[in-house]
Amino acid sequence: MQSKANEKRKEAEKAKRRKTIFTLALITGTFIICWTPFFFILSFLPQYIKTVACDVFHWCGILNSALNPILYTLFAKN
Repeated sequence: MQSKANEKRKEAEKAKRRKTIFTLALITGTFIICWTPFFFILSFLPQYIKTVACDVFHWCGILNSALNPILYTLFAKN
């Protein structure tokens, strides 16, 4: 009996760990996707810094901050 309960507890811990890793990967991936275009322009194409494209990419990066609470709410259900 105790072995079965112990097994269930270990499976629950594994599931929780997988969910945590998934959420962390999702948040990190969103950050990379949102900010990479802006920093690419900033680093490699400085002639485009004062363009509308740079402004759009900057707002995409800022959008990352708005997406984080939404992602946590959707994927971090207790």
